[in-house]
Amino acid sequence: TFQELADYHEDHVFPELRAVATHRSALKVHLLPAFGGMDLVEVTEQAIDRFSTRMNNRSAKSRKNILAILRRMLNKACSLGWLHTVPKITMPRLTEVELNYMATTTEFQAFLDAAGEERPGIAELYATALYTGMRAGELAGLRRFDVDLLRRRIRVARAYDGVPTKS
Repeated sequence: TFQELADYHEDHVFPELRAVATHRSALKVHLLPAFGGMDLVEVTEQAIDRFSTRMNNRSAKSRKNILAILRRMLNKACSLGWLHTVPKITMPRLTEVELNYMATTTEFQAFLDAAGEERPGIAELYATALYTGMRAGELAGLRRFDVDLLRRRIRVARAYDGVPTKS
């Protein structure tokens, strides 16, 4: 059953994940209410399409994330021999959102100047984030020896919690 697959996932797959809370929430709030009482063979393309349609009040990104978790679970069921084939899952298309804030260098500098008035180090933190594209956890995980000012290099080796970075 889908419930047995969810239990297997909780016991064997979740411990390996970085975003356990996100996966657990998607499972409990969305996937189990929709598929929990079904046999795995009843989780068909049509059932998944109905589920996806019922989630239309969620953002396309949220729907895509939830469906990706479902796909991962069904792939695991297939590899365990619990399911012969994985039904097709149509992922929602994500539209590119135009970000029009800080469009000019003047706005960029005004932001950094305002951040600098907050307290020492904040403007430098934001400038590092904006110029490098580093994630918040990666910035928080930086150590003095990760920054080489002479070579103008930053080594991104860990996130805040000490776990290696995503990519």
